[in-house]
Amino acid sequence: MAEQLDGNQSDTISLARALSVPIFALFFALLLIYAPGDLNPSHWISFPEAWGGESLRSGLLIIAIVLGLSCFPGVLIGGCLGWLIYRNTKLVSGSLLILRIGQWSPILLFFVLTFALFYAPSQRPNWYFYIWAISIPAVALGSCYQILCMRTFASADWQRSISGTVGHAIQIALFISIVLTTHVWMNYWVVYPGNDNVVRHYLATLILMLFLCIANWTTRSDIYKSAALRKQLILNDVLDSNRGAFWTATLMVTAVGLLWQLLSELGILRVSAYGVVSAIPELFLTWDIVNHISVSLLEIVAGCAVSGILVLIVSSFTSPLEQFHKWALPLLSLTFAIPMMLLPSWHGWAVAKSMQFQLRWPNFLVWQATCVATLSFFPLLQTLWILRKEPVATKVMLAIDQALPYSFAAILYGEMMSATMGLGFAVVVATGQSQFEKGFAIFLVSLSLLLALSTALRFLVKHFFPPRITQPMVVNY
Repeated sequence: MAEQLDGNQSDTISLARALSVPIFALFFALLLIYAPGDLNPSHWISFPEAWGGESLRSGLLIIAIVLGLSCFPGVLIGGCLGWLIYRNTKLVSGSLLILRIGQWSPILLFFVLTFALFYAPSQRPNWYFYIWAISIPAVALGSCYQILCMRTFASADWQRSISGTVGHAIQIALFISIVLTTHVWMNYWVVYPGNDNVVRHYLATLILMLFLCIANWTTRSDIYKSAALRKQLILNDVLDSNRGAFWTATLMVTAVGLLWQLLSELGILRVSAYGVVSAIPELFLTWDIVNHISVSLLEIVAGCAVSGILVLIVSSFTSPLEQFHKWALPLLSLTFAIPMMLLPSWHGWAVAKSMQFQLRWPNFLVWQATCVATLSFFPLLQTLWILRKEPVATKVMLAIDQALPYSFAAILYGEMMSATMGLGFAVVVATGQSQFEKGFAIFLVSLSLLLALSTALRFLVKHFFPPRITQPMVVNY
């Protein structure tokens, strides 16, 4: 009885520690927005011009506001949604199948298509729109998927499930806040040849790494501390075989499509589901979409190859000593999403050099591969280390599966900045020409391609390269 009480007390403390980060982030964001005069933290922060000055300060404040306003509400919405779904077994199986890829929809859909649903071409949404239309949904869907995985694949109680979900939600919120800031408010970050102050990129990277270090320590979500749980979730997800999930998921997607069509008929949404579905066959009347797909796949392959080589180099320096892992792996956890802050600097440097030497820039494959390598490095490294005792083919395929969503997000990011071909470029062109149905159709093709690649990798692992265990594993964590 005493052991049970101690366990409950420990779970409560872990939950309180985990929730402290998003609650503090929300409080800080509200202070930045509403606190008057000297009470506003924005007046406490300043940087020398040599370090980025006002651009660095404003950029970091925007990241803090987006993260703060999306993290805790997203966890709350995702937790409540997960609790409602978990009450029905069929809904759980269908939701897990949908959310495994669908949780990336707000990130892959992105603002160029999202505001097209609601705003006229002459209007521009304010930054609150991006929070409730992209950031909060991304965190909520990711939290819902994570909490369902914790309950289904780890058999965790609700306290442990929420504690394990918060760390994941913080990472999603940080990722999407960086993505939005470097896209929507890119004047703070993009380095043009005439504005080559790159120090702010490195300084912002260090500051965000410090924040992520504190968040990982508080929520126990770095590679080393979460390894057993992550392995359990990944392998049990692959080994799970609920045959009814496909039809449940199909019915759920159909219901969402009908709701979308109804809202468009009522005039709430500007783009109809029927128009988008009808536009998909038209994409394949020419070879353009095939060329876009092949270019994006080449960029993903090249980027994953580069990040894979980097992972092998880093792994060669790791030591079998347990004490080494205790300090090295938490440091490697800081490579999640944060290096994305350096991409605008790299892009500006490359453009400047191309102008200086009159090169045919941009070499799009190099740029896109860099973006993919930057965002896919962490999931590749994390999964390969977690599954280090599994067969080589098994851990490599599962590592690529975990990195694929980040790779797709990377090519969309890169192609929106510099490209002449690719799925992200096609989306930008279609949206710029007010062909919103076509833009959404290309987005659905991208999402379907991600789903097909992920499903193929999982099928190969399950049927040809199975893990050493053949039944779902249970870990006491």
